[in-house]
Amino acid sequence: MTKSKSIQVFIALLFSLTSFAQNEKCTLVSDTLNYVTLDIRSNNLYPVIMCGLGKTNIMQVLKCDNVDSVIHSFYREYFYTPESFRDNHKNLLKACTLDSTLTSFFKQNKFYSNIIEKKIIKAAIHKTIKLKSGETILLAITKIKGTFWVSDKTDKNISTTSNEWNISEIPEIQLCYMPLKVSIIKKAH
Repeated sequence: MTKSKSIQVFIALLFSLTSFAQNEKCTLVSDTLNYVTLDIRSNNLYPVIMCGLGKTNIMQVLKCDNVDSVIHSFYREYFYTPESFRDNHKNLLKACTLDSTLTSFFKQNKFYSNIIEKKIIKAAIHKTIKLKSGETILLAITKIKGTFWVSDKTDKNISTTSNEWNISEIPEIQLCYMPLKVSIIKKAH
């Protein structure tokens, strides 16, 4: 085998390994889930906004003693989802560059992330909870059906905002679900 052939084979092998590694990050599932936003308000804290996706009725899940108990009980039953879709959709495309379906979908629908976020907010039912410790939790709950990108919380493609707690410090969070193609958005019961 000539030197140039060896280099070509090496490059092809390297590309296949990279492709395999990228596809490992691109787990997609289809499901119907409750999308819940917790907006935590207190005189002592800046607003904290945390989001999640799950099947359980949120009112049966939350422990309402204090902010810590709310966050930990929430993520025992719900998957973490980032507050901002737009940045995470861009990151997903970087991680899943070989998935031509996703790439073409997002190229054709440049403002999809913003549109979906607005529709989810508009369809939400709102509830207010006063914690025993004095803080107020504003809940927004929407039922959504679609395809979700599933990733480990340590995935560097997941970006969080400054309004969120550091997800690495919440042991209940193991997986992150990111809404991708959402087909149905309606008020949760």
